[in-house]
Amino acid sequence: MPEPDQQARAPESPYTSARTLLRRAVWVTVIAVVATFVVLAVVSQVAKLPKIDWHFSPGWLALSCLCVLLFQGIHAETWRRILHDLHGDMPRRKAWVIWNVSLLARYVPTQVLMAVTRVTMSEREGVPKRITIASIVYELALVTAASVVVAAWGFTELPALRGDAWRYLIFIIPVVALACLHPRVFSHVSERLLKRFGAETLPSTLPFGTVLRLGGVYAISFIIAGVSTLAMARALTSVDASDVPLIISSWSVGYVGALLAFFIPGGIGVREGAVAAVLSLAMPTSVAIATAIAVRLAQTASELLYAGGSVLYARRLPELKDARKADVSASESGVPIS
Repeated sequence: MPEPDQQARAPESPYTSARTLLRRAVWVTVIAVVATFVVLAVVSQVAKLPKIDWHFSPGWLALSCLCVLLFQGIHAETWRRILHDLHGDMPRRKAWVIWNVSLLARYVPTQVLMAVTRVTMSEREGVPKRITIASIVYELALVTAASVVVAAWGFTELPALRGDAWRYLIFIIPVVALACLHPRVFSHVSERLLKRFGAETLPSTLPFGTVLRLGGVYAISFIIAGVSTLAMARALTSVDASDVPLIISSWSVGYVGALLAFFIPGGIGVREGAVAAVLSLAMPTSVAIATAIAVRLAQTASELLYAGGSVLYARRLPELKDARKADVSASESGVPIS
């Protein structure tokens, strides 16, 4: 005899079945597009590698790869904590899957797909759209502020800007970013925007002390990424001790350049060019270019490793209950939840 819940379960209508198939087709298309652009990005970087006599020092190369992996992990976990503090709870492994998988979508032109993918995947895990969007805004502002702070040394040392007092205006960026994240400012702006779109207000915003602490975590992560660049450079050539701060800041200079060139998929070319421009102040240009591209390839490899590994690991978790998914969908559409 069938169970009571099986009796109550209505057969799937043709409309529902077609919608499910369409949704799956869309995701397959998105995955194919992202995979295509990731492959094109890797191929384009390999093609730019200069012809030099490659002799890697294994120890320094391992340290570089380890720092890249650590950088990626810090950013995934920090975003999860931002989401948690905004009352967008989900299992850690699910959050890591969403962050790592959505990150690959930034290789698609305009990088808008990255945000769309993250919001959509989070909603499937029961997190309302407005909370995920708020977490992305916090993340973007904090990584911008942190990367600019770490990049300041290399940026101000560029030959085209050296001696120009205007170069110090770069410090306005982190000040403005942090000011916009102050609870009074962020709450007021987000409330007005959400009301205009007919959505509920955020359940909470981050205290300013938390904002500063997270900003410090991101700054440390960019220093770690800079150490990765330093280790990669050291794996290829000798490095003077006086050039260490400059080399460490080069990664962040490239990151800021990629942020400014947001319309370029993954900042391909822009980031490597900016990193190489800073590194060329401390080493031959050919080695600087090779270092910049080698670090970028290591980063792309780590992104693919994290995305694949986190997906396989998260499959052990049970799917979100349908009741919670229904609650989220109802709250987003303005339907009262009993």
